[in-house]
Amino acid sequence: MVKSLRTRFILLFLVLFSIPFGLVAFISISMSKGMMTQSTIAHLRNLVDVKEVAIEQWLRERVGDGKTISESQEIKSLDPKRIEPYVTLVKSFYQAYETSPFSTSRGRESLEAVRLHPRTRNGFEGD
Repeated sequence: MVKSLRTRFILLFLVLFSIPFGLVAFISISMSKGMMTQSTIAHLRNLVDVKEVAIEQWLRERVGDGKTISESQEIKSLDPKRIEPYVTLVKSFYQAYETSPFSTSRGRESLEAVRLHPRTRNGFEGD
């Protein structure tokens, strides 16, 4: 065993210091892990809420676009010559559409199929 009094005091000091220090370090790390997890979950929930609102707004706008377009006299006429200038105007204002979302009453496409513009492929500018 250790015979020197100096060595005994050093070992005693290290043991008495190490136990409380280790305990405090363990508690601090445990608490910080829990807080980081809660913070991450809260941040992700906030992101989900923001995206949910954005998607709902985008869908409302597209439904509104469809209603506005469907009420147009040019579209109701089903005359491709009357529809084409209107479609061009719609495409210039509603830049989410690369092509036109119009079909005949028999379900055949009168102009082109619906496709989102590549810049807004997922429905949102810049995403």
